[in-house]
Amino acid sequence: MEPFYYILAWCFLALTGNGGQTETNRYYHEISAQDFSGYDSTRLVVKSKYGNVYHSVKREKSGYTLGLYVFEKIEQDKKTIFEMDELTQIGNDSTFMLCEPPLKIVGDTTNWINGIWFYANMDNTGTTHFNVDSMPKKIPAMDYKNLKMGIYQCVGNKLVKISENQSGDTFYAMKPTGFFFLPNPGFFYTLTGFKDIK
Repeated sequence: MEPFYYILAWCFLALTGNGGQTETNRYYHEISAQDFSGYDSTRLVVKSKYGNVYHSVKREKSGYTLGLYVFEKIEQDKKTIFEMDELTQIGNDSTFMLCEPPLKIVGDTTNWINGIWFYANMDNTGTTHFNVDSMPKKIPAMDYKNLKMGIYQCVGNKLVKISENQSGDTFYAMKPTGFFFLPNPGFFYTLTGFKDIK
């Protein structure tokens, strides 16, 4: 998995819900072969029975250089090309991690290897506010490094797993209030197989 890097350092971030949009295809879109040939550089990083994944670089009109993954899906000898969102990561040789913007922006994702604590509450307008790095007064004793994927909440001085997945859609649907913990890599994401990209 290749780390992605950020410049800003934020301690507090307020995010809104996603307006009911739950389709994973908001993380990618189809492009033409001509569009793909226009990238400044491409490098094959995964070759699988479902298709090929390239790490690609293109220069935006603003002059900003954007690095992202492009998935060339091969199905019954038909090729369809998808440009993935710039936050997308590779989970393994058949799975994408469709990532949401991080709650905390620091040097790079290696700082979140132990996961991340935050306080969240939803106001009357449906907006979810996050206070990142806020922790309960008494942190439950736990081997945080080895927690499996999911969303955890501090309930009565215990860390309780409230979701098996770690997606933002799931979190917002729970209308969250309280102290929560996201294990490594410390942000919301959805696992989607290469075969399910369409």
